[in-house]
Amino acid sequence: MSPSDAVAPLGSTILASLRTLWRGLRAVTGDDAYERYVEHHAAQHPDAPLLSRRAFYDAEQKRQWSRINRCC
Repeated sequence: MSPSDAVAPLGSTILASLRTLWRGLRAVTGDDAYERYVEHHAAQHPDAPLLSRRAFYDAEQKRQWSRINRCC
């Protein structure tokens, strides 16, 4: 086994770890909300029209900010 053979698995492992970290970061911050919406919509509501990314963003903004957002 040559040294370059040992580097390839290490590089792919690091790359896979970075991809997992990136997916986790996007999930925590909500950056993947539209992709999750598209997956849910395809599975649960295949006959209903799909919102565009912009329409989804506008609906989420309205949902989040159209009610009282305080603790007291």
